Parts: sequence; structure tokens; C-alpha cells
Amino acid sequence: MTETRTRGNDIHLPISLAYASRLCDAHPEADRELIMVSVLLHDTGWAHVDESRIISEGFSGDWRKAAIRYEHEVEGCKVARRVLPPLGYSPTSLSGCARSSTATTPGPWHTPWRMH
Repeated sequence: MTETRTRGNDIHLPISLAYASRLCDAHPEADRELIMVSVLLHDTGWAHVDESRIISEGFSGDWRKAAIRYEHEVEGCKVARRVLPPLGYSPTSLSGCARSSTATTPGPWHTPWRMH
């Protein structure tokens, strides 16, 4: 998936997946599939926003509240809605993602989608 080839994900993504796997090992009650798929897709939206805005808006002032950061979450939900149904996830199972794409502000972290 080309969306994972953005913003230094050659380093960020494997490290994130390794930490997620360790956390799942430490918490076997967790939904490993949900966590691993969420981590895999969590930054895919960056591939669909203007790169110059990532630098100019995403790393200045209060970067945690920059509009470009919210936009990447909305775009990431679009990626999830495109790639997950062919893998067996129903459109209704992406309800958390759908909510974040219509919100004006995201959740405290990338809004994970529920998969059934």
C-alpha cells in the first residue's frame, strides 16, 4: 500500500508495530487484530495531504491542534474505508472511522475504527 510510504514510515511504522505487538503480548485480552490493523493504517492519511502544509502547519505553533493534523486523520479514514472492505471488514464495522471523518476535531489520538 503506497500510503504507508510517507513521512519516514520506513522507521516509524515497524517500530510502532513492534511496540503494539509487545503491548498485545502483555495484554492478551486485547483485540490484537484491531490494534495491529489500526497501527498499520494510523498514518496513511499523510499521503493524501499537501506535503508543504505538513511542514508549514504541522510543525509550527501548537502543532497538536493544526488543521493539517486533523485532515490527515480524515484522509486516513478514507484509506481505511477503501482498503478494509475487500479484506472482509463490513462498511458498518468502520463506524468509528466514519464518525471521525465528519467531526471537526479528532479524538485524543487517531480515532480507531471498530472491526467485527
